[in-house]
Amino acid sequence: MADRQRPVKTRFFVISDTHGLETLAKDTTPDHQVDVVIHSGDLTTESKLEEYKASIRLLHTINAPLEIAIAGNHDFTMDIPAFQRKVADVKPPLDPTLVQQTYGYKGEARNYLTEELELLSLTKGLTNFD
Repeated sequence: MADRQRPVKTRFFVISDTHGLETLAKDTTPDHQVDVVIHSGDLTTESKLEEYKASIRLLHTINAPLEIAIAGNHDFTMDIPAFQRKVADVKPPLDPTLVQQTYGYKGEARNYLTEELELLSLTKGLTNFD
C-alpha cells in the first residue's frame, strides 16, 4: 500500500469592499498568519490612484505570503479601455492633467498593483502560484 500523504492545510482570508481603507477593524483582522489573502473587489470607491495605494497598505498589514486582488465595479481604472471610454464620455471634456493627477497615467493603477502585489493578470484557464 502506498504511503498516504498528510493533508496540506491552507488558510485563506477573504475581504472585499474596503474602498480605500488603510486598516481593518481589529476584530476582522486575522491574529495569525494566513497562506492567502484574497481581496475580492472594490479596493477603491472612485478608482483613484491614492485609493489603490491605501488598499495596498491595508493588504500589507495582513500576514500572508500570497496576496490576490480582484477588481470590482468601483475599480474601473484597471480596465483601461473602459476607463478611457468613461473619461471620453464626460461632457464638457475633462482636463487631461487633472485626470492624470487623480487616476494616474494610463495603466498606472494596474502597474502599481502588479509591482506591489506581484499581481498576475489572470486569463481563462489554469494559473499556478509559486
